[in-house]
Amino acid sequence: MTPFFMAWGMFFVLPCPVRKWDENKFREMLLCLPLIGALIGLLWTDAVFLAERFIPVGRYGLLTPAIVFLTPWLLSGFTHIDGFMDCSDAVLSRRDIEERRRILKDSHVGAFAVIMLVALAALSFAVCTGISFSGREWLLLLIPVVSRCGSSFCVLVLRPFGGTYKDIHENGVPAFYPLCCAAVCAAALVSGFVFFGISAFCLVSEIIIYALTALALRRNLGGMSGDIAGCSLTVSEFAALLTLLFL
Repeated sequence: MTPFFMAWGMFFVLPCPVRKWDENKFREMLLCLPLIGALIGLLWTDAVFLAERFIPVGRYGLLTPAIVFLTPWLLSGFTHIDGFMDCSDAVLSRRDIEERRRILKDSHVGAFAVIMLVALAALSFAVCTGISFSGREWLLLLIPVVSRCGSSFCVLVLRPFGGTYKDIHENGVPAFYPLCCAAVCAAALVSGFVFFGISAFCLVSEIIIYALTALALRRNLGGMSGDIAGCSLTVSEFAALLTLLFL
């Protein structure tokens, strides 16, 4: 259970009931990310379900779309939004690769990060105002699971350029680990189509956008990193909501 509580402490905003940490369990912690996604998804589903039924339409009606897009950000402690902002600053600086990496690790917030965050929040709010869940709220349970399967898989498979994740690849990653992530992702995808039919295509778009974003950022920055995983997760979850708008 130690890897699960490690993941909880790092990627879930609610207080962890058991504080444990073991540096040798870092790879196993990554396998627990989809479980954290399930916890976030469950609370996200409940929040939207309650908002749709108890917030009256009219002057308070805009609270519901705000809850839809803000809840997963809040529950993750804005950790992944931080990665999105860092990658925005680094990539949009258009500097050489070493300077982009330096900017990525810089704790200061740049103009590009602020601009991209405002744009993402505005687009997310606009998309969520148009989504009609109509009993599809439980799809929100699967969206964070799929995105975190992507993060675990990419960090385990794609070689990083430095930082904490570099140690994961020093002695090689057992093939079972990424296969486990892929299996969980496949199970979530099948469950989505079984229970929600065509609406589950939002999960397909999420997987595609995650992969494209992660690979593009990895190429731009010369390796995988936690910031890239967080940015890809954020963009892919937005893509899932955007797709759901049209289904």
